[in-house]
Amino acid sequence: MKKIRNLIFAALFLLICLTPLLGMPLYHASENTENRTLASFPGLTGKDRGVNLKFFEEFEAYFKDHFALRQELVCADAKIQGGLFRVSAADNVVYGKDGWLFYRTTLGDYQGTNRMSEREMYALKENLEIVLGYLHERGIGLAVAVPPNKNTLYPEGMPYYDSMKVSEDHTLYHLPALMGEAGIPYADLCGAFRAEDEVLYLKRDSHWNQKGAMLAFRTIWDSFAFSRPAYGADESVLPTRNKDTVGDLSRMLYTVYGEKEWNYTYDIAPRYTYVTPTKSVEDAWIETEAEGTGGRFLCFRDSFGNTLLPHLANQFGHAYFTKEAPYRLDRLVKECTPDLVLFEKVERNLRDFITVPPILPAPEIEKPEITEIRMVACELKASYNLFDPTFLQVSGTLPKGEVRDDTRICLEAGGRCYQAYLTGENGFMLYLDWEELNLPEEGIQVRILSESADGCRLSAEMILREGETER
Repeated sequence: MKKIRNLIFAALFLLICLTPLLGMPLYHASENTENRTLASFPGLTGKDRGVNLKFFEEFEAYFKDHFALRQELVCADAKIQGGLFRVSAADNVVYGKDGWLFYRTTLGDYQGTNRMSEREMYALKENLEIVLGYLHERGIGLAVAVPPNKNTLYPEGMPYYDSMKVSEDHTLYHLPALMGEAGIPYADLCGAFRAEDEVLYLKRDSHWNQKGAMLAFRTIWDSFAFSRPAYGADESVLPTRNKDTVGDLSRMLYTVYGEKEWNYTYDIAPRYTYVTPTKSVEDAWIETEAEGTGGRFLCFRDSFGNTLLPHLANQFGHAYFTKEAPYRLDRLVKECTPDLVLFEKVERNLRDFITVPPILPAPEIEKPEITEIRMVACELKASYNLFDPTFLQVSGTLPKGEVRDDTRICLEAGGRCYQAYLTGENGFMLYLDWEELNLPEEGIQVRILSESADGCRLSAEMILREGETER
């Protein structure tokens, strides 16, 4: 009898262990709640049509993402770790106080370790001024909006990370003055939200709630400086409160079993319709048309734009919303012919304007007078731009000691001088029209000019060839 009990116990134990594998054909997760693409089932053949030598490695990744009862077990693990140890079971989620959850990528901004340097701030201003000049030449307006990270506005929900702060300063606090200096209409969302006593972000989501979205929209609309009022943004329109939202951070942590929280709903009739076959506001490219209004609008956005889209789409006869990066600004301006362009980018990704600046032809400028010649080692690369092959993308790096905080970098080629985007502390990038440059096979001689308040220096002279690095 004891032997039979042992066999039954062993069989049950084995069955429990094999359930995640044996149950896979019957188990189907209704949706992916993680902020990543889950692994797909591997093929028996590789890319070269030979045997897939990585089959078992790829199957292991597939099994980890698709085993039976995965979402239930992930949720249980998160509940145990959060309830007992007050820590997050998900790498990209910070478990805060009193049920608050935060996106881990915002920690650098929160602790003050990720603040832009003076050089980066200058680069941000210069790059956006290049964009502003390009649009103004075509009679198009530009506005910029930067949604604050949640812990920038509500640090009281953060856990022990307070002790790790090196600075209370945020790059975001300096943007109103910086944008004003550049002449760029700026929607100061940080200032608008900090002026409110009410919490306008969701506790278990990385974004604002619907009332916060309305505040953000009104602030953005004011930055447009239109004489006409915004449709549906009248403060007399009051929202209703509903406990019906499961936040993105909650879903990352607890899968589909995340707790619902309070949000708001505005009873505003949409006057826009989708032109594209849109499944949701999460779609990467959306076009809308609205009756009873006019104007053409192009919005480069991120996930904060999801709740802004209905308000913005209501205001324009034709509106275009894209989540692409980098911004193919030149191509979309030609295709969409907007009257107004909005850049909406969350605080934690603000450096994108430096690392992956919008794609447009480098502005041709009057060549500055060279006051000093001091040749230095300079890396220079040139290749077709992957996102818009009509452009030759030229990027380079000067030695750190050769670049001051206020140094502007120009490239002289074929008798013309072009202003470059500034990328980081000592890098630069520019997009040159391929046909206009007419780059010969043997290359073309270029000169790198670095201009500061004390004069213009000839820093490098070299031959530029496609796909090569010259020094």
